Amino acid sequence: MRNPNLDVAKAIACIGVVLMHCSFPGVTGKFAAYLFKFAVPLFFMISGYFLYKPSLSKEEKVKNLKRKIRHIFEILIMAELLSALFFIIKDYLNTGEYRCILAPADFFINCFTGTFFNGTLWFLYSLLWSYIVIYLYQKITPPRLKNVNLFVLGVSVFLIHILLRTIIKNTEFYDVRMFRNALMYGLPFILMGYGIRKSETANWYRRLSVTNPTLCILLYILGYIISIGEYALTHTSIDIYLGTILSTWALFTFCVSSSIRIENRLLVFIGEKLSLYVYIIHLFVIVIFSSFSEYTLYKWALPCIAICMSILVSFIYYLIKSLFYPHNAFFKKNN
Repeated sequence: MRNPNLDVAKAIACIGVVLMHCSFPGVTGKFAAYLFKFAVPLFFMISGYFLYKPSLSKEEKVKNLKRKIRHIFEILIMAELLSALFFIIKDYLNTGEYRCILAPADFFINCFTGTFFNGTLWFLYSLLWSYIVIYLYQKITPPRLKNVNLFVLGVSVFLIHILLRTIIKNTEFYDVRMFRNALMYGLPFILMGYGIRKSETANWYRRLSVTNPTLCILLYILGYIISIGEYALTHTSIDIYLGTILSTWALFTFCVSSSIRIENRLLVFIGEKLSLYVYIIHLFVIVIFSSFSEYTLYKWALPCIAICMSILVSFIYYLIKSLFYPHNAFFKKNN
């Protein structure tokens, strides 16, 4: 049975991603961006959560991962081709030149980090490589090594991530691609989601999971305040703070463990059917609408315009897709 809480969370997270890339002017935009630091980690945790399928045999798990790898790869290729077409046309119209992406020094790095044309696609690259790593883990790892607590492993990698990034952020050695990738970002959160699903009946998880909505909100706010405090202390703006992990933990465990179900049909639909499309196309929408005006009032309206238009374009694509693939029809009951 599908959990509507996770779909609502995905809808809010995809809106948050748009706001992080198209923020309100001034301090308001910065505070809003910190509110949604949980967005991408939440997507990764949800992906990891649904990877754990105890009813499947080892061979079936491997086949399931192969299907997911192929599916993400197909989406990634289409997204990159669309991005290439969009930005080649944009650059040519603006400068009369084409963007070159085939510099040997960066090409292979970009294959792992996803920074060819559309930098926001790094999420799909991280998801793809994370699935490949887990596929190899399932296929070749000896049984005795599979007793590792994956949740603890994921958290441990993140502590290393935060420590290293804080140390070298303002040095000549820093490159965002060192941390915004599968190994240091995607895989740890996927392992956390996977570990939570595997440990849902364990005593430690029952004690630490958040099932009360008031407690969830309080922990989320606490995580937000901690993140702001970390920035104030270190003067370092990064993707993940310790507070981000706390906020994401509170929201995610509430979604999967609470008996309360959020039945907002619009948000459930956006989260289930449109969130991935919004993630892929929102940068195109932002680039197009950012060029319309420089007036301050328009800049305040731009984030709302970007959200609405990204959802609208995604919805139109979904309807067109439904015409060619009837099994995805708009009114068909979801699994």
